[in-house]
Amino acid sequence: MNFQNNKYKLEIADSDSIKYILEKNAFSGGISVSYLRGDNPLLSFKKEGTPLMYVLKDTGSNMAVGMGGCIIRDVVIGNKILKAGYLSGLKIIPEYRNKVLCIPDIYKYLYEQSRPYVDFYYTSILTDNQYAVKMFEKKRKNMPEYIFLENYNTYFIRKNMYYSNKYVIKQGLSQDILDFYKNESSKYSFLLHNIDNYINHGDFYGLYDNTNLIGAGYVTNQSSYKQYKVENYSGIYKLISKLPLYLLNYPKFPKEKECAKYLSSSILVKNNDYNIGLHFLSLLLKNYKDYDFIMIGFSESDVLNKIIEQIRHITYKSRIYYVSWGDYNYYDEIKKYTLKHDVSFL
Repeated sequence: MNFQNNKYKLEIADSDSIKYILEKNAFSGGISVSYLRGDNPLLSFKKEGTPLMYVLKDTGSNMAVGMGGCIIRDVVIGNKILKAGYLSGLKIIPEYRNKVLCIPDIYKYLYEQSRPYVDFYYTSILTDNQYAVKMFEKKRKNMPEYIFLENYNTYFIRKNMYYSNKYVIKQGLSQDILDFYKNESSKYSFLLHNIDNYINHGDFYGLYDNTNLIGAGYVTNQSSYKQYKVENYSGIYKLISKLPLYLLNYPKFPKEKECAKYLSSSILVKNNDYNIGLHFLSLLLKNYKDYDFIMIGFSESDVLNKIIEQIRHITYKSRIYYVSWGDYNYYDEIKKYTLKHDVSFL
């Protein structure tokens, strides 16, 4: 498919092109970070769902100048299982950001190609990326509408001083854990259906009160296919990154030009109980000490945010959007439930 008077062409993505574009798209800020997908980005995306990814190329040079697409997953919205298309964001390399004027046409094409397989679309934007927030929140002709759902907090944590023997944690994926996950997930929106199909490279845990299962969760290492590379620090972070704050149980700051040594985690507890959640996360953290940090995330309305008040942490915020091409079929349904989204899949 050609655009902008044949200046550009859109093709099914290949890993080399995706890798090139991601390496040229560091997010700037106090901590400038490149979000990378290893040597085989297509395989990386496949670990998180069914990807429909495209690259935009300059027809003159055949150079990849942009990429975009969506990752399709089965998610739970209350008692319904729906096909969600997570828009990965349209990324244009810096040299072409003022040249590519066909973004609405690209979005339209992506929608036409994916809509037979998707019930609804959504995406996330870092709150600090105010340029993108303002651009997409403003209604524009021939562009989908970005309807704000909720703020989302991603926490970097490392260690907790709060420990208790009130409950027992056991490692291993059992049918009890899968049943618990299925029953509890029906109370929320955006949790993955059949979580074990997606997290097949992590450690599952159950939290028990005597013999009663009251919590389920996992810790997974995504660093082989999903990297966060710190390009540089600026402002106050330039100083903070050089201080040994990890001795005070804060997350470690990776060195510049190095990838973070991290894990991702998620917990689901009976009735979304704060005290159970605090015990569960505290026991999980005891098992993982040789990492810069563990990531976990909660939507702003989730009461489990209060757990993090007991743990030294660093926070970054995102905004979650329902993306509509004139279809609002599931927006009201999603808003009925507390949004729970695993940080591993943002």
